[in-house]
Amino acid sequence: MKEFNHPPVEHSQATPNPQPPTKKKYRETPRWIATKNRVDKQAEKDHNFCVEAAYHRVIATVKELILQHGGDTIYEQDHKHNPESYTGMHSFVTSTFYWRLDCELNYNYEVYYAFHNCPYEAPISKLMEAYPLDRTTHEFEPQNGYVAFYSKVLEVQDPINIITLKG
Repeated sequence: MKEFNHPPVEHSQATPNPQPPTKKKYRETPRWIATKNRVDKQAEKDHNFCVEAAYHRVIATVKELILQHGGDTIYEQDHKHNPESYTGMHSFVTSTFYWRLDCELNYNYEVYYAFHNCPYEAPISKLMEAYPLDRTTHEFEPQNGYVAFYSKVLEVQDPINIITLKG
């Protein structure tokens, strides 16, 4: 048997203990990406595609109506590539109308809305009666009322996502 004779190591020559590796933060894949990657649910994917298309048609119509009614300050943001957003996909908020698109945990796209003395509530409601929005829209009620909610949105959101449309 071979013996190993090592010279004594002085404390100052000792190798310091390396820092434990930092844990990588686990980020869940955003729900909308997981939904698009599912290969077994084509009908669900088609429905979600229709919901998203209808959602954006409503926004285009609302912007036209805002311009016809003299203008408004709006907040609009695409949340799809925001690493902090797991289910959120898009938000659109005006002084009288709230519209948000989410991909829920069950892989279905859902739309949340609210009206507050909205002068164009009737045409928007008519758009929401048609498929697929007739099945996917849910009323949203801000806790402290719509005016406080809208003011808070404008206060805390990044100004790059706040636009004034003038008629």
